[in-house]
Amino acid sequence: MSWLLLWAWSISQSSGGIAYTLRVLSPVLALAAVAGGVALSRLLWPPWRRAAACMLLLLSVEASLRALLVLASPLDVPPRRWLSAATWLSALSHDEAFDRMAKLVGSGRVLSDNAYHFAFLADRGVAVLPPWSPEVNFLTAEPMDVPEVTQRLRAAGVRFILRSATPDLVSYLRRYPFFQARQPWLEPVMKGEGWILFALRERKD
Repeated sequence: MSWLLLWAWSISQSSGGIAYTLRVLSPVLALAAVAGGVALSRLLWPPWRRAAACMLLLLSVEASLRALLVLASPLDVPPRRWLSAATWLSALSHDEAFDRMAKLVGSGRVLSDNAYHFAFLADRGVAVLPPWSPEVNFLTAEPMDVPEVTQRLRAAGVRFILRSATPDLVSYLRRYPFFQARQPWLEPVMKGEGWILFALRERKD
């Protein structure tokens, strides 16, 4: 019950909405799988147990394929392409735009809301920070003074903000004044497919 309550609470806190919060239920699903197996073995007649076991095995294989090969569905991708279905992530990691971005950022820190972008820049030696890090919890504090937040970010070494164009993240971060007030605090300096890099301007009193 505690996991179900935690999941219900997490829905309003997740940038990905209810679909992303389902991962919070992983421990519950593991327990439910064990309980469900015991229940089926006791409630089903012997001939039906074998059929139920085969069905569950097929579902497990299908789910494992999707998890291991990053497939939306094995039925949507020909088997000969299963091993290359996720190569776009590998190709994206070698995008020259991130090389240029790393040179532009230099020794400054980048605030990034995308886990892949975080990894791509970290691999290039860039200091990256997620906006939900406790180190920058003032970003979502209420009430918020945007010039003061800008000053605190710069004091923490943050010089750039890499924003993803993912609708879920955009709608989530727009709840907070700092991510709405782009001008005059954020200046776009680079743009790519699904992202935009802003330079954090100094506070002008």
